[in-house]
Amino acid sequence: MKIGVAYKGLSRKGGGDECRLGYNDKSWSLQRSVSQCSVFHDNQWTVISAPSSPRIGVYLDWPAGSLSFYSVSHTMTLLHRFNISFTEPLYPGFSVGLHSGVTISHLTPCDH
Repeated sequence: MKIGVAYKGLSRKGGGDECRLGYNDKSWSLQRSVSQCSVFHDNQWTVISAPSSPRIGVYLDWPAGSLSFYSVSHTMTLLHRFNISFTEPLYPGFSVGLHSGVTISHLTPCDH
């Protein structure tokens, strides 16, 4: 499963890196498999440590240039943060495999 964001210009047809979330300079993504979790941007990836949780949170602070991925359970654990000067609007993107799916939920941050 892959979840991420992309500029509108990301190609959506074909099978090359120009169409894949995180494999180009137009998108950022987190990929989770059974054995590992990685983040991708511009065809570079980093394997990250991630707690076992089926829920992933994505938080975008566009003006601040911050894109964060979280593991969501009874708490939210930061998995990775990209710090980038975004140049255009971003759109959500998903890539799911066989026997997997995506549910979009809105979480409201609360003050503690």
